[in-house]
Amino acid sequence: MVLPSKDPTRRAKRNLLRILRDAKSEVGSGKKYDKNFAIIGCSIISGSGASAPARHFTETFKAFMNQHADFRTYVPLTNGWDQYRQGYAGRSLRQLVETEKVHEAVPKVPLVVIETCLHNDLGQNLTPAERRGYLDFLANYFQGRGSMTVFMSSNPRGYGTDPFVNGNGHTWMDLFEDEKAFCELKGYEYIDQYTPWESERVRRGYDRTKMYLVVNGQPDLIHPDDEGYDIMATTLKRAICGVEYGYGNPY
Repeated sequence: MVLPSKDPTRRAKRNLLRILRDAKSEVGSGKKYDKNFAIIGCSIISGSGASAPARHFTETFKAFMNQHADFRTYVPLTNGWDQYRQGYAGRSLRQLVETEKVHEAVPKVPLVVIETCLHNDLGQNLTPAERRGYLDFLANYFQGRGSMTVFMSSNPRGYGTDPFVNGNGHTWMDLFEDEKAFCELKGYEYIDQYTPWESERVRRGYDRTKMYLVVNGQPDLIHPDDEGYDIMATTLKRAICGVEYGYGNPY
């Protein structure tokens, strides 16, 4: 069951770019960061599907940030925007936290984005309640280290109305809607990658040959290709930079 939202019309509490401004002032007062941005998650974050490393959405985003003097002014590193990225193929949120302990490997940064491993959680039968516990743990862990945590959904599975139901009777949309409502309820920042993807898939008439990695002549319908990663990059820009820099707020 999807959790009730405090306010269905809520907008982002603040432009996330201001977090980096705050981080810079904290660096000036003695707090040090190795990098200014980290993103962790499953194989989507490792780059499966991109034709080249530079086409991964975080690399596109990094290039975007570094080409604007305004953004370079706000980051706490003198060499510009730098990032830590690590994707773990096939891992669920449970495995990221309990087995891999990926949070312990993340360097100290002002901003951490966590892709929520929806595809793997669905296949490994994590319940909504279990997933909420891991989201809470990660938010509290990074907050304790002085980092702002932002959760980001996976891109949707490429099946139109996805018929797959896991061993607990849940669909991809069940888990997506639950995590989004939970983040709303808890006040966690959340980047919705489903909505812009779905809009583009509708526009294309659910053409399965587009936006997904092709393996042996067939799209795998999970991992983004270059076009898919471009959508993710644009959504990330909107969430981080907001309307102040010409990007509509997706919340």
